[in-house]
Amino acid sequence: MKARNIKTWLVALATLTISSQAVAAGLSYGVSASMYNTYAWRGFVLADTMVMQPNADLGFGDFGLNIWGSYAIADRDKYEGADELDFTLSYSPTLQVGGMDMGVSVGFIEYTFMNGGDGAKHSEEAFLGVSLDSLPLAPSITAYYDFNLGDGAYISLGVGHSIEIMNGLAASIAASVGVGNQSGLDMGYNDAGFSLALDYSLAGLTVSPAVGYSMAREEANADGGALWFGGTLAYSGS
Repeated sequence: MKARNIKTWLVALATLTISSQAVAAGLSYGVSASMYNTYAWRGFVLADTMVMQPNADLGFGDFGLNIWGSYAIADRDKYEGADELDFTLSYSPTLQVGGMDMGVSVGFIEYTFMNGGDGAKHSEEAFLGVSLDSLPLAPSITAYYDFNLGDGAYISLGVGHSIEIMNGLAASIAASVGVGNQSGLDMGYNDAGFSLALDYSLAGLTVSPAVGYSMAREEANADGGALWFGGTLAYSGS
């Protein structure tokens, strides 16, 4: 009887070990910190000063949790209302369609504004996106709908490409255009953006200096556009 109990415990322990390894095999994680000269989002310049933007990702298979923030380092009296902490839950499988890889992403974003005024503490947004990863430039389209502060729809069309320069070093280019009627704007063209980044990776760490330009219709950005630049330090693992 005692030997049988020991055997049972050994089988249970082996099963638990295998199960924990299977769970761990599906886990992925990443953290990063970015610093930019300005915070431009969908054509709006939310903080025209130096910002720090931390980021954390946790994935299990096709499910993901992202926590992202933005904090104005300078001009606090003017831009503290733009401080932000966002939470995103997503499901992002890759499907095979006609021999091509098609990425699908659906999820929910909770925007929070710690220092916002009354009625501007949070906003909620749902999204659905599709990307054709097997095609050149990996074209994508993502539709968002904000139920609170934005109160409207936003659709982003994007392309991107990465070119390996040498082992561990790649150049990434991206471009996007957005249409929508969020934040009280009439439905139509909203903004466009372009970016170039260099990504150097070593032992799980990636350093990515980047530069880009964001432009928007006059109702979103009276100056017409904003040049942004900065960099990101990231670490990821599984």
